[in-house]
Amino acid sequence: RLGYRFFNGGRDLAGLKAAEAQAVSSRMELGAVQAQLAFEVVRSFQLIIQAEELVKSQQAAVEAITASVAVAQARYREGVLLKADLLDLEVQQAKAREGLSQAQHALSLSRRVFLSLLGLDDGPVALDPAQGSAQEIPPSTAPDQRYELKSMEALIRAAKARVRQAQGGYYPTLEGYAGYDGDKGYVTDGSGDSWQAGVRLQFNLSEGGRTSAEIAKASALLAEAQERRRKTELAIALEVKQAGLAVQNARERLQVTEKSVAQAQESARINRL
Repeated sequence: RLGYRFFNGGRDLAGLKAAEAQAVSSRMELGAVQAQLAFEVVRSFQLIIQAEELVKSQQAAVEAITASVAVAQARYREGVLLKADLLDLEVQQAKAREGLSQAQHALSLSRRVFLSLLGLDDGPVALDPAQGSAQEIPPSTAPDQRYELKSMEALIRAAKARVRQAQGGYYPTLEGYAGYDGDKGYVTDGSGDSWQAGVRLQFNLSEGGRTSAEIAKASALLAEAQERRRKTELAIALEVKQAGLAVQNARERLQVTEKSVAQAQESARINRL
C-alpha cells in the first residue's frame, strides 16, 4: 500500500510553521538567559571591587579609632580625660570592628556568588579592577534587540500558525493511493492477484463543533501571547527607565563623594600641620 496526501486544508504546513517559530522562541529564551547571566557576572565583578574597597575603608577606620582609643587611655590615666569620653571612643571602636566584620563577610559572599555564576567551586578570586571599570552605556535604549521581545514575537507567529492549523478543519482532504494484493491458493493452485489505484476526497459534514472549538482555543492563546508581549514591552521600558535613573543617581553621588574626599584630605592636612 502506498498513499500520499495532496491537501488537508493547510494543517500540516501550519503545524510546521508553528514548530519552527517555537524553535526560534526557545533559542531567544536561551539568549535571554545567557544575557542575564553575563549581566550578573559583570554586576558581581563590580560588587567584589566595591566590597574590597569597603574592607580597606573599614580597616582604616578601625586603625584610626584604635589609635584614638590608645591616646584616650593615656590621657585618662593622666587624669585629663573623662571616663565617659573614653567609653564613647571604645564604643566607636567596637562599632568600627563590627563594620569591618560585616564588610569582610560581604566580600566573601560576593566572591562566592561570582564563582557560582561562573560554575566554579570555592577558590581564590583575584580580579583586576581596571578590566571592569569602563561600562559604556549604549547610545540607543530601544528594546528592539532584547531577546525577550524576540521570543514573544516568535511565540505570536507560532500562535497564528496554530490558528491557521485549526481553521484547516473546515477544508476537505485529498489523498492519492495505490495498492497491490497477491493471493496464492495451496489446494487448487488458484491465484487472485489484483491492484488498485485512485484518489480520495474526504469532507466532514459534521464533527460536533470540534473545529470551531479548536479555533476559539487557538485564538485565545494568540490573544494571550499578544498581551504577554505588550506586558514584556512595558516591563522592559520600566527597566530601562529605572536603569537610567540609577546611573544618574550614581553620578550625582559620585560628585558628592569626590567633594567629601577633597574635604577629608584638607582636614587631614590641617590636622597634620
